Amino acid sequence: MGRATSRAAGPVRPAWAAGALLLAALAATASTLLGYLVSPAIVAGMVAGAVGLWVALRYRVGALVLLPLSLPLGRLTFAEVGPVPLSPVTALVGLIGLAWAWRFLTGREKLGASTLQPPLVLFLLVGVVGLFGAQDTVVAAKVFFIFAMGATVYLVASQTIRSPREVRAFLWAVAVAAAAVGLYGAMTGLGGAGVESYGGTESYVRADGLFGHPNQLGGFLTLTIPPVAALAVSERAPWLRVAAYGLAAAALLGLVLTYSRGAWVGTGAGLLALLPSLRKGAWILPGAILAGTFATSGAVLERLGSITTAGSDPAVTSRFDIMRASLGLVAENPLLGVGFGNFQEAYGDLMVRNLPLLSYSLEVPPQAHNLFVNLAAEVGLVGLVAFVALLVVGFHKALKVHRAGDLRTRTLALGMAAGLGATLVHNLVDVTVYQGFVAVLFFSYLGVLDAADRMDGSDGTDGD
Repeated sequence: MGRATSRAAGPVRPAWAAGALLLAALAATASTLLGYLVSPAIVAGMVAGAVGLWVALRYRVGALVLLPLSLPLGRLTFAEVGPVPLSPVTALVGLIGLAWAWRFLTGREKLGASTLQPPLVLFLLVGVVGLFGAQDTVVAAKVFFIFAMGATVYLVASQTIRSPREVRAFLWAVAVAAAAVGLYGAMTGLGGAGVESYGGTESYVRADGLFGHPNQLGGFLTLTIPPVAALAVSERAPWLRVAAYGLAAAALLGLVLTYSRGAWVGTGAGLLALLPSLRKGAWILPGAILAGTFATSGAVLERLGSITTAGSDPAVTSRFDIMRASLGLVAENPLLGVGFGNFQEAYGDLMVRNLPLLSYSLEVPPQAHNLFVNLAAEVGLVGLVAFVALLVVGFHKALKVHRAGDLRTRTLALGMAAGLGATLVHNLVDVTVYQGFVAVLFFSYLGVLDAADRMDGSDGTDGD
């Protein structure tokens, strides 16, 4: 106690303050000069990178919390490194990985073994092998890089998160990001800047937000809404609970305006999984927003009703035609597939040889409209089995945490599992996991669940 007091009372504080002010002045001057010489985006990236590196080295989970908060920056790109765009998200993932690797090499971190690691390594190895046989190696490298980013975030999250409080901090960052992305998406839809569509007697504008396509925006919100709802359920302070439900409601508004039926069904399935843990009156705020949106929009009601007649909808039946035709690709390359991201190239070749596979248009589909079929075609049955094993182990860990953890951790684990499950339901008719933001969060959930499985079951919180 005496040593701490003498250190705090000495003249070190003013010296540090003066030094910090001097460094800040020099940084501001250098940034201004570089802004004239290079580009404001690069300067901003350098500043953000320096801050991110300092946070990553100073705090074990600080950069993990910053990562979801960087997602609303969207596709802001500082530079192109080969086929890979350097954005705030890619830069932060790189800093997170490098910071953890530095701590590991200096002995401050240890690599804990996990049953999630073997299937993940196998999945990535198949992706590497696929680079050598892919028709378009640039696209294959881009998609592999997305999954490599996901694997990096999984590794760091699984090894550095050690308490329920850190899980909670990460999910609060996810909640803020989901609300920001959802509100921006809603603005694009309501402002008429989205994708114009026609269905039945109603025309409507589908919100696409930062993602360029409504289904991709819906895929991101499907992954985030169930964990945010679980976060709201887990909060003990009423004002925090209301704040979390408000963030969930903002994300739900964006989801509704995507008009993505697959995302609606997936999110509904994820939220149903949370029913056993809901508090009384929990859905008043989100429910009011949903009810108001549905009641005031005939297009939303018509789109919702079309789910019951999806079997006769060409937009749905064509997806099943593509899935069936895609099995021909799997039969031709059963073990290792055609390479990440090369579905469209290989499918086009297959259709040229067999024109009856053209379902209802001459357009070559960019994906199989089913994640599992798409993976079977691109990374073969070996890669598909590895991915499915990864999911099975991940859900098993969520079940273990739900049975043995403290009340808050159990609820948050259930929310992340519900988000993963909701995404998989949506990906039965779409492929959204290939999108970089979705992949980063998808694998980060697996990492957090892995870390939660290692916790001793104590709460680790001192209140709200």
